[in-house]
Amino acid sequence: MPDFPVKRVAGSFSTARGDFCTADSYEPLSETMGPGSTKRFAPTGGKATNVEFPYWNVEMAGGGVLLAVGWPGQWAASFGARQ
Repeated sequence: MPDFPVKRVAGSFSTARGDFCTADSYEPLSETMGPGSTKRFAPTGGKATNVEFPYWNVEMAGGGVLLAVGWPGQWAASFGARQ
C-alpha cells in the first residue's frame, strides 16, 4: 500500500530530479498516474537528494497536497492511484 494513496481515479505529481552531479540535476519532472499505478522514490547512498528529490506537488481533481520528507538521510516514499 502506498504511503500517500491518491483518492481520485487519476492524479499527477510534480517533483524534480535529485542530484546526479550533472547538468540535469534538479530538473523539474511531472508524471500522470492512471488507475492502479504506483511510483516509489528513494535516494541512494544515504544522502537525501542523491538521485531522488524529497518534495512533491500531488494534484488530483478538486485539489492536491504539497509533501516533503524532512530527513537528511535515507528515506523512501510511495504514491499510488486507486482503481
